[in-house]
Amino acid sequence: MECAMPLCYKTCSLYKKRKDGRCLRFDNGITPVDFDSTLKLGAKISFRRWAKLQTNFPIKSSLLSLNSYNEYSKRIDKIESISRSFCNLIHNHRVNQIVAGLLERINTQKFESNAPIADGFLAVIKNISEKNKTLIIELLEDDRSIYKKSIDLNIGWNEAFVPIDEFNLPSSKAEKCQLRAYINNDETATLIFQIFDLVKLEKINSKLPAQKVKCVAWDLDNTLWHGVIGDDGIDNVIPYQASLQLIKDLDARGIIQTIVSKNTEQIAWPKIESLGIDDYFLYPAINWGRKSQNLKCIAKELNINIDTFAVIDDSIFERNEIKTNLPQVRVFDVTEIPQIINLPEFDVVITEATKKRRESYLSEYKRKSISANWEGDYDSFLKSCHIVMEIFSPCTNEEKERCLELISRSNQYNISGVRYQKDEFYAMLSSLEYDTYAFKVKDEFGDYGIVGFSSFKKVGNEYVLNDFVMSCRVALKKIERAFFKRIVEEKKSSFSSLFVNAKKT
Repeated sequence: MECAMPLCYKTCSLYKKRKDGRCLRFDNGITPVDFDSTLKLGAKISFRRWAKLQTNFPIKSSLLSLNSYNEYSKRIDKIESISRSFCNLIHNHRVNQIVAGLLERINTQKFESNAPIADGFLAVIKNISEKNKTLIIELLEDDRSIYKKSIDLNIGWNEAFVPIDEFNLPSSKAEKCQLRAYINNDETATLIFQIFDLVKLEKINSKLPAQKVKCVAWDLDNTLWHGVIGDDGIDNVIPYQASLQLIKDLDARGIIQTIVSKNTEQIAWPKIESLGIDDYFLYPAINWGRKSQNLKCIAKELNINIDTFAVIDDSIFERNEIKTNLPQVRVFDVTEIPQIINLPEFDVVITEATKKRRESYLSEYKRKSISANWEGDYDSFLKSCHIVMEIFSPCTNEEKERCLELISRSNQYNISGVRYQKDEFYAMLSSLEYDTYAFKVKDEFGDYGIVGFSSFKKVGNEYVLNDFVMSCRVALKKIERAFFKRIVEEKKSSFSSLFVNAKKT
């Protein structure tokens, strides 16, 4: 902002030549950052002194849907890939300006007349500099500053929201202003921008449950039946009669039902069909996704509010995950099944229409399974559970027996599918050719005990994973990631390679 370009290029000690001859203000340019989510790519930017980020800011503040944005983004990427090679060849500033203008016109073309209007501007930024920084955002009209705000950026993640009315946007005929962002006091800084954009806020329903329950979501393992179907097999899980009776009683009252279960649908659904209760469940979510996200998808398909849902689940961990993310959803332990039908929230008016409610849904759509949904900040919830894992070599008879049981019973989380005889397994545990590990897990909800076992064979400079089994009770808690991270850290100085003998199981 203090520059007199291009005269200053020859005299300024801060000048750093860019490919087009202009001064480089961001070290390494703008680097894409993939957050592995439904959000678009973020950006890592290292601000040099006097650097600024600037873009057009639409006065009407109309928004694109994510799908529309993806379409526009693909078009821009195609043009950009062609123009980049061309511009790199000629290094001409004027050509760069023309290409930038073309991209801008495509990006800012008019949307549908009913495009939503932004509620405000959201900044989600990670400061990876060595100290706290202050980011200034400024709005300009005809190079005249009409709004300025400072955002304190502590080391780590920061979030700031500016309501759209606070900008005091001009009502002139101009279609856009300029939004500028820069570091206070001409300091340098390295920031990761996850969101730096106009947004529309989603209205959140009340965090209190509705007066009456309209839909009950069932867990399966140790809730609808005794046992874990993925490990015990379809013929070895026994249905709870109280659960089967409650399903019929709820249906008679016109309360619809669904399933939210961490399981493999191809394994679990045939058991439900064999029990003759498959038609009771609408939009079942039998997958390995988060239950709170599955509930949101089911509510959308049924077109009923999420605060009218109740969940029956034996796992206190899963109940707490739901309550953390959806406090307006009722949750019940499996031990409460006998009393549920007598609770006031299930005391609904029964008419001929309510008795046929399930049939009306089924006639509209026979059945649609809900796929896993990975939205939201699941890591924050996991951290709040204070999960602790202990890795050790099984030594006592009790520990060895438990590890053999895991290998014999685990089907879903079993990397090799190998079944050992007892003598064979004990011989491997005592062999110097193998490193064997078991691991225990506990969190603030309880102690899961020994939930995993692995064996590694030492072959020269190679470390070969032969067995890895884990109980599905700790699925999706990132236990296996932590385990392998620790093993790799400990063994990378002793072995040149890590191989895995894997078989689809």
